[in-house]
This record gives sequence, structure tokens and C-alpha cells, in this order.
Amino acid sequence: MAAIRKDLIREEIKRKQLTIAAFERLAGLHRNAVQQILKGQNKKPSLEVMQKVADALGCSVRQLIERSSIDDEELKVNQDITQEITEKLNSVLFEKTVVLVLKLYNQLQVSHNFEQTLAIVKQVYLYSQKNNLENPDERFAGWVIGSIE
Repeated sequence: MAAIRKDLIREEIKRKQLTIAAFERLAGLHRNAVQQILKGQNKKPSLEVMQKVADALGCSVRQLIERSSIDDEELKVNQDITQEITEKLNSVLFEKTVVLVLKLYNQLQVSHNFEQTLAIVKQVYLYSQKNNLENPDERFAGWVIGSIE
């Protein structure tokens, strides 16, 4: 399972000579949001929180995440499927899917963690690609978002 690089967050807070509370304000996060991540009380923060932390650190969300050997094994098992999808990637449809999912999060006032968001985007993208749609299906995306708790 992917984990947050707490060391990177701590090092950057220290380098900027900030308190955790000051960093949370800088990132535009609620009080104790970063503290909970660093203490391991929030192991799966939402994509929105991850993006705000990454922005405040000056890095990408991807750089905030470390992969474990379990993830690597899972990737190897799914390598053929992933390669087939990647070779046929419709980057325009993929981008539209990401934008739609994030728009629906705002409209529905929901927020899922990073892993759930990736799963939602993947499911909506593959459905749209399979059905040869130019745009992701908004009703299907809303249903997928609503089905994940």
C-alpha cells in the first residue's frame, strides 16, 4: 500500500523553519490536519489535503507517496493489463475524466482519499473508453463516486 512520506514533510517544515501549525496555515489546511498525518492518525488523507500539502512543500503529490513491495507485486500482476491500457491511452479523455471527477466532488460536496480517487478516475475512464465516448459519462461518474464510502 502506498504511504505518505512523513520524512519529506518534516524535513521541509524544518527547512522552512515553521511550526506544524504555521505549515498547516500556509497550506490552507484545517488545524491538526498535518499533525494527524505525521502522527499516523490519518493514514489516507483526501486528494485535496495531499494536493495542498504538496503545493506548500513545492513538490508533486506523487513525490509525497512512497510505494511498498506489496504495491510493486500488485503492479507486476497487472502489468499486461496496464500496458494494454497505457498503449491505448486517450490522454484527452483521461484529462476530461479527472476534471469531471474533481468537479463532481465539489458539486456533491464529497472528498475521497487519493487511492479512492484514482480508482474512481480509472473506472470512469475505462467505462468511457470501452463505450467509445468522447467525454466521460457524468451520470456514471456520479454513481461511482456515490458508491464508494
